[in-house]
Amino acid sequence: MAKRYKSKFSAETTGINLRELAFLEDILEQLPVGVVVVSPNSGQFLYANSRAAEILGSTAEDATQPGRYWAETPLLAESRPLGDQPWPLARTLDSGEVISGQELMVRRADGPSAVLRVHVFPILGVGNRTLSVVMTFSDITQTKEAEAALRESEERYRSLVEFSPEPIAVHSGGVVVYVNEAGAKLLGAESPGELIGRPVLDFVPPDQVDVIKRRMRRVLEEGWAPLIEEQFLTLDGDTVDVEVVAVRVMYQGRLASQMVIRDISQRKRALRARLLLTRAGVVLSSTLDFRQTLDNAARLGIPSVANACLLEVSDEGHHSPSQVIALADKEEEARLRRRLKRHAGPDLCLQPLLDSADDDSPLLLTGDDALNALTDSPNQGLAKVWRSLAPRAVVVVPLTARRKITGTMTFLQLGDKPRLTDDDLSALEELGRRTAVAVDNARLYREMQEADRRKDEFLAMLAHELRNPLAAISGAIELLGKEGADAEDMGSARAAADRQLGHMTRLLDDLLEVSRITQGKIQLRRAVVPLGDCLEQSMRGTRDLLKNLGHELTLNLTDDPLTVNADPSRMEQIFTNLLSNAAKYTPPNGEVRVSSARENGMAVVRIRDNGVGIAREVLPHVFDLFVQGESSLDRAQGGLGIGLTLASRLAEMHGGRISAHSDGPGTGSEFIVQLPVAGQDKAAARLPTPARDSARAASQRQVLLVDDNRDVAVMLATLLRGDGHEVKVAHDGPAALEAAREWEPAVVLLDIGLPAMDGYQVARELRAAEGGDKLLIIAITGYGQGPDRQKAKDAGFDHYLVKPVPMARLRELLAE
Repeated sequence: MAKRYKSKFSAETTGINLRELAFLEDILEQLPVGVVVVSPNSGQFLYANSRAAEILGSTAEDATQPGRYWAETPLLAESRPLGDQPWPLARTLDSGEVISGQELMVRRADGPSAVLRVHVFPILGVGNRTLSVVMTFSDITQTKEAEAALRESEERYRSLVEFSPEPIAVHSGGVVVYVNEAGAKLLGAESPGELIGRPVLDFVPPDQVDVIKRRMRRVLEEGWAPLIEEQFLTLDGDTVDVEVVAVRVMYQGRLASQMVIRDISQRKRALRARLLLTRAGVVLSSTLDFRQTLDNAARLGIPSVANACLLEVSDEGHHSPSQVIALADKEEEARLRRRLKRHAGPDLCLQPLLDSADDDSPLLLTGDDALNALTDSPNQGLAKVWRSLAPRAVVVVPLTARRKITGTMTFLQLGDKPRLTDDDLSALEELGRRTAVAVDNARLYREMQEADRRKDEFLAMLAHELRNPLAAISGAIELLGKEGADAEDMGSARAAADRQLGHMTRLLDDLLEVSRITQGKIQLRRAVVPLGDCLEQSMRGTRDLLKNLGHELTLNLTDDPLTVNADPSRMEQIFTNLLSNAAKYTPPNGEVRVSSARENGMAVVRIRDNGVGIAREVLPHVFDLFVQGESSLDRAQGGLGIGLTLASRLAEMHGGRISAHSDGPGTGSEFIVQLPVAGQDKAAARLPTPARDSARAASQRQVLLVDDNRDVAVMLATLLRGDGHEVKVAHDGPAALEAAREWEPAVVLLDIGLPAMDGYQVARELRAAEGGDKLLIIAITGYGQGPDRQKAKDAGFDHYLVKPVPMARLRELLAE
């Protein structure tokens, strides 16, 4: 039972009887707060319970004894308010006001300070007369310290949240109630206030709404939800990749969910780029088929980066530009591919934009710029297909291979696809580089396959072209060896063999010419010559071919004395090839027209026929090596497909060009030769007119014939003996040197490819011997390249003849 102190409570001070007073004191002793009662009239300290002394730290025996003036009682005198504050009791005694819940810091009697929550109120009697004044107080020191600690913690937490680089948001009841600055920035707001009060689901992509709802319920039920990756929608409609962990919290007295968010967009973009490039490496290396490579490449960025892609590759080799379209929507892709077939053309859609740029990095166009770029495209049919998709953004990535832009990859973003970032553009640039290499490799592989096919076709043609004359020569030999053959048959056989031998010689000469031109070993012997003379000489050389086929040759040569600074023999070769081509590809009894004119300062020759014409797909490549139009198995036209190549290359060496035109099969062809007109002030002399071919009677000579091919040696020796020459034959180098010492010939016909000693060594030995400087040494060989001729000259040969030996030229040399 609480210690009872003597008090001065009375009916007068409390307004209650003694029995009730005793009961009241018992109650006051049990209260957890301190209670002090003071008389309003005398100011005497009437009563204090024991809890008052405990709170104020008073240990004096008479601390709670009544009777003293209230301000002098040890209970209150030893425990005074800090600073200049008075006890609130004084105010109520003075004015009668009620003081409720005033916080007061006091120094306790035993030393430590404390914070009290004080209530002071008067007890009123009849007529509102104040009977006494009661002051109650409780020690709230610990509460205040806890509150201060909590405030400090909250301040630290708020500072941490407010200035955290990680976005943090709180939502309650499905509505955003708090978001920090980082969170506002992440979601595209200028300030957090723009987001407060908005539904959480406004920031969730439609396809993830159900997942997020379940996650929100889990947080409230279980107190947390684990870290997951998801996407948020920003205020401007973009999506952002994030990691989110959520916990249940109390926010302003409400149950809420707090989300700590991490922006992983850059990481996801980097991962997406790595995956894209890794997949590109695998896919692009999986095939060398050209069309399959284009299809694979066009799909690489769909749908991870863009909704649609157009891959365009410019004309290379024997092919027109290639265009491949890929879309995420397969049905739409099929529809657009059908439209693409109708609108495909020779012009690339957006490459002109790259051609005008400072570098070959990707070009990003958005909004109206994207549509304007498509509108300005030179390929309006293809641009129309593109515009129908209404792209939000267009990215044009160059395909650069071997330091040249060979095509483009155009990516289109449609609808709500996220905006492309610098990381995405870097990935697309690298994808473009890899695609360019893959496409270039596929193109080279295709060209290699086509070259291999053309090589096989060429070898087949070569075999055919060689077998025909060989068959004729074989028949002629058989006829010549037949007993009883009359002179007319033998003459026909010799003539046929001679014609076929000339045909074979021309074939081999053409092959050597192509090789020399390709290697840049042709040297032009230029002079200012009339173009008309070159044409007349070529027409004389093809007159028999035209006549045999029944063609009518129509000439319309200008009266303008056109001259060109050219090699006459090469000019003759150009026009002879073109005329022969017109004759061979025109059915019998056709027409070939030749005209000349001066146009724009150039000498122009047109050779037009009404023959088989040229197919559209072959026309751009008629001057490529070994390219011919379709022909039947009878090979009526003949040739190896190199005549036009020779003509074109020779024209280019003269600073001119040859172009071809045809409206298609059955419409005939026209070849146009353009050559620079020679300046009138040129001092170059005209070439003398070649002397007429007049066979001079060969004087009898002593001829040493050296050849390891016994058949060639026997036949040539027989012909020379028939011309009246004395001939001795040797089949190797040592035998030739021995015969030269014993017989002292005037002329040596020397093969180069001899066993034991080659012809170069034999020639040097002959020149070194006594009287060797007077010898006429003539090479007769199957080697006809420029370096071979130079080696022969260095070894001491006077002349160089390529097998089969041209007898007319040999007779001229022997007659000198």
